[in-house]
Amino acid sequence: SPSPAAKEERPALFNRGLSAVQLERRGIINKICPDKFERLCAQLLDTLPIGAVMSTVVDDIVALVFEAASRQHQYIDMYTDLVAKLKERIQNISRETNTDKLIWNRCTASFDSMCLKPLAIPDDYGPEDMDDLRGRHKNKMVGTVKLGGQLACKGLVPTSGVIGWIQELQAIGNGDSQYDGDLGDGQGIASSEMHIEAALALLGGIGPFLSDSSIWSQEEQDEVEDIFCDLESMVQDEEAYSKRLRCLIQDCLELRDASWKERDGLVSAKPTVLSRDDNKSDDDSNLDMQAANSVLTNLAECKVHMMPQDEKFGRLVDVIRGSGTSPMLVYAAPATAPKLLSQLEQTFDDRAFGAMPETGPDNDKRGGKSTLLGFEGGRLSVLVLSFKPPERGVSRKDAQITRIPGVLVVYDMPPSVKGWLHRVGSRGGGSTVVHTFFDPQADAKLGRTLGSTLRQCRLPVPDALAKLGAPRPVDKRPRRNTAVGGWTPGNDTTRPRAPSKWDAKGDRGKPRPRSRTDADEGDTERRSNGAEDAPWRR
Repeated sequence: SPSPAAKEERPALFNRGLSAVQLERRGIINKICPDKFERLCAQLLDTLPIGAVMSTVVDDIVALVFEAASRQHQYIDMYTDLVAKLKERIQNISRETNTDKLIWNRCTASFDSMCLKPLAIPDDYGPEDMDDLRGRHKNKMVGTVKLGGQLACKGLVPTSGVIGWIQELQAIGNGDSQYDGDLGDGQGIASSEMHIEAALALLGGIGPFLSDSSIWSQEEQDEVEDIFCDLESMVQDEEAYSKRLRCLIQDCLELRDASWKERDGLVSAKPTVLSRDDNKSDDDSNLDMQAANSVLTNLAECKVHMMPQDEKFGRLVDVIRGSGTSPMLVYAAPATAPKLLSQLEQTFDDRAFGAMPETGPDNDKRGGKSTLLGFEGGRLSVLVLSFKPPERGVSRKDAQITRIPGVLVVYDMPPSVKGWLHRVGSRGGGSTVVHTFFDPQADAKLGRTLGSTLRQCRLPVPDALAKLGAPRPVDKRPRRNTAVGGWTPGNDTTRPRAPSKWDAKGDRGKPRPRSRTDADEGDTERRSNGAEDAPWRR
């Protein structure tokens, strides 16, 4: 349960003296999603007054947009379009209003309050509460700077100001700024790395647009190159920066070298409107082979191990010992995950393990958040995720894991190959080695689809899996159809029909009378009402 200090913050968050119009705007912005964008955007713009002071109106709406973007990073592009439509409507209402300046002033105010203001932690917060508060604050920082970067790429705010943001965040992370954000008890390092992570997120958002000379001047591009040179030197400094931060910096540098093309073909990070088949994850009939090829070929290596259930744990121990210090994710069934975690903790003394559900409301509990933050922060080297098939009508909420594992183990196969591809593609990266433990008996129904998928993606297929995926021979022998009394059509049409008593009497051309089994429901009803029996029954 939340601490008393956290409970006291909630009323202050919502009771800030907002007027009725501001509350209406806030409710509309919080409800905006891709499939309702046009309708809700029109409702929001209809709240704009005519003849009022537009500076206050723009500041209020843009502040609400920044507040929403700090919580929902997946809607950054949508919020950028919302600000663009707001600017267009304001210019049509009041042309003398300098909308660009007003938007940038609000951007600067949001950046200063979120990224430059020291994070205050109450005295009664324990270690888990501090990790939770710091994680939520970092997510808000990332959402704020990413929205500012997208606004700069769309020409809504000055690009030089966004570059100044990156330089300021980098200076705080390196200790060259006057920022006084020490959290106490040795947490100053975490505070500085939090700002560098925000700078990396901003660079990742504006990276695809840096080569556009119509947006960024040559001087600004040179400043960005200097920032990347500083990042390259930070990767080599093992004493000043943690391994996790150096890995994040290296990922950003590799992403730039790849022309900012990250994992094409995987599950899109941008939200889309759900289709009717999204809840049918147990059906492999409409499996997209092109997407499967993009997912599997992006991995460093994909191995399938054929073994019974009782041999899986021994193979998992070998994989963990051979992985070194690489972070690892292990997918297991809900019934297997608790026992698996207990066995791992008893086997290894030099590693820290954690377990949490992949989907469902349990991720919102404090235990799930602390486990997730422990894995993200590097305290947990192995995280066991228990998967659960999505239920129809129930929203799916995946655990937000940003740390790319070096090794991903599918300990138990999901109910479908499509679910297997989703988990491998959404969690794995270009440096991830995937080990799939396949039980020939329990997972036999998935053998043909999995073998065909691996074969079409030109990946090695184990012999045992290839046998499971081999087509079954067609039995062309005629079979007796006991329900009709003859032979199955198509198998043996030349076999003569058994003669009947009507053939012996030479009445082959006469209509055959109905048999006792041919009596319809009407005859039964007449007999039940006391009617005489049909003539053929006498």
